[in-house]
Amino acid sequence: MKNCVVLLLFYLQQVRTDLQYDSCGYWTYSKGFGLPEFTERRVVNDVTVYYYDSSLRSKMPCPDWINTTAGREEWSSIHHWTDHNTYVSALGFQSATQQFNLTGLLSDQNIYQAFGCCSLDSNGTYRAFVTHSFNGKDFLSFDINSKTFVAAVPQAVLYRNLRKKDSVTIEELTVYYKKTCLERLNIFKQAPGLLISKVPEVRIIEQQKAGSITVTCHVTGFYPRVVQVVWLGPDLQPVDEGVTDVLPNEDGTYQTRKSVIVPEEDVGEHTYSCVVLHSSVPDNITRVWGGEKAGGMAVWISLVCICLLAAGIGLVVWWCCRTRAFTFTLLSSVHIKASSSAMKNACVLILVLLLQQVRTDLQYESCVYWTSSKGYGLPEYTERIVVNDVTVYYHDSRTKSKMPCPDWINTTAGREQWSIIHDFSDHNRFVSTLGLQSASKQFNLTGSLSGQNIYQGSGCCSLYPDGTYRAFVTHAFNGKDFTSFDTNTKTFVAAVPQAVLYKTLRERDSASIGMAVAYGKKICRERLNILKQAPEVHIRKVPEVRIVEQQKAGSVTVTCHVTGFYPRVVQVVWLGPDLQSVDEGVTDVLPNEDGTYQTRKSVIVPEEDVGEHTYSCVVLHSSVPDNITRVWVVEKRSRIAVWTSLVCVCLLVICFGVWNRCRYNDAVS
Repeated sequence: MKNCVVLLLFYLQQVRTDLQYDSCGYWTYSKGFGLPEFTERRVVNDVTVYYYDSSLRSKMPCPDWINTTAGREEWSSIHHWTDHNTYVSALGFQSATQQFNLTGLLSDQNIYQAFGCCSLDSNGTYRAFVTHSFNGKDFLSFDINSKTFVAAVPQAVLYRNLRKKDSVTIEELTVYYKKTCLERLNIFKQAPGLLISKVPEVRIIEQQKAGSITVTCHVTGFYPRVVQVVWLGPDLQPVDEGVTDVLPNEDGTYQTRKSVIVPEEDVGEHTYSCVVLHSSVPDNITRVWGGEKAGGMAVWISLVCICLLAAGIGLVVWWCCRTRAFTFTLLSSVHIKASSSAMKNACVLILVLLLQQVRTDLQYESCVYWTSSKGYGLPEYTERIVVNDVTVYYHDSRTKSKMPCPDWINTTAGREQWSIIHDFSDHNRFVSTLGLQSASKQFNLTGSLSGQNIYQGSGCCSLYPDGTYRAFVTHAFNGKDFTSFDTNTKTFVAAVPQAVLYKTLRERDSASIGMAVAYGKKICRERLNILKQAPEVHIRKVPEVRIVEQQKAGSVTVTCHVTGFYPRVVQVVWLGPDLQSVDEGVTDVLPNEDGTYQTRKSVIVPEEDVGEHTYSCVVLHSSVPDNITRVWVVEKRSRIAVWTSLVCVCLLVICFGVWNRCRYNDAVS
């Protein structure tokens, strides 16, 4: 076993070498997009440390955190390289447009992009590269070792020859990527934004499928972006399930997930470990999944013995009372009951206070979802308004008219709000179509689009019982973040470079911006207060709650499984022995086949606490006036069943002897 641990540590050391610092420069020369003619941005990992575009009067001054002579000299060098990059980008743009125009393939909108990056790995490995593209396709690259430009297409040969003639620039370029970029990286990685680190939250989610279980390791809330997630199998070998994307969260952190498929026959037989490596933790975060098989012989033996014991004692008491051979006193139990009642009242008071705080997390939520798509055989435009899980409004481009106001809206304010929904529906269709056209055009420059594309938008507002109100608007293209709207600054935020054009177009329309702000700050809340009166919103189904435990090395994982509830919003809280909340992170709420929902939340109990404390799973749902509580009393599973069985057998033998003696005495008398 010790050898396995050594191999595991060696493997993790190898994995960590993939963690790195990246310093990249991106520069763009374009015409026809309404953007600055030239832009340059320098980024270390996810943090922009330098920006310049041709619409600015001067270059970005040296920031305060660069306070060394070497750092300030490097900043002056950046200004020099900006002038150089402006020149070579314009030269590349002119050469490419001239050569491609010979084939008559060009439109009035063209863009020349280039970027150069250098990477420093944790083990000291250093890499660098330079590449250029025209209208999103490879155009040219620079081989640092051979000091030559390599044309990716015939149209790039002219530009390659022009650059080849400038031997001084080639030498500067070689020195930069072999030496200067590394020196710059060592300075820039001290930027304040790079020193921020947030520890990832790691949780295991399992999903039953035919013949297997898909076990997902969900990692979220981490910063910076670079992370490694590895599944290790029962033999401590990595289980490779492919590469997964790292996606941004709304708060600026990141999330990712990695799954492993476990055959049904292996469930309960082997353990799998999700190992997460991130710069915010010195070693790693590991979560072990071992599966579980329903039922437990030890539990059933204990239950059967207890039942037999109860039956035996009852029989003895009945017989002995009949023969007046025994008398009983309940004084001690009365005293115990009285003292335990006082303790119970105190605990219940504390618990109620805690649950009142937890219940403030329950909410109403109103969301509008709109979609423009092509190539899927769906309506070109669809819109749906949902309160919690209930659809209250639907419209698509194939229907001749919009959905009429339902009968349950019977107030003037409600009917006016319904008219506003119709107005917003026309507006949403326009901006959604604009988004699809803009995104398709920008992503098509890279040649990465297929004939099937979809643009989605969503605007949600949440109202909490304590009066707290939150709202957000976000857009996606082909399932990935595209842009979002900041209600406070009244600006769109581009999630990817291809969204800049759409951001620019939307921000020019001041009336549209005003509508978006009004929706987020006022209209959505008014709409929610009306739409939450929909009859279907008030359907309630009580959750079923059960406790499942799983023995692991050094601990017991106790899971509170909650299922069959409706609506979707639920709170599941584990309370420890001191009635304090035991926070094990957020878990997903998943749909059941019958339209209800399920979720689960686990707590890990250390082995040394087994047999000492109790834990309570408290479920709060709108279908019950108070809460549903299930108490888990920790047992030492390895020995408790055996001892219980032995004690039961002994007591049954004693009971049988007493009963037999009573029969004998009765017969004699």
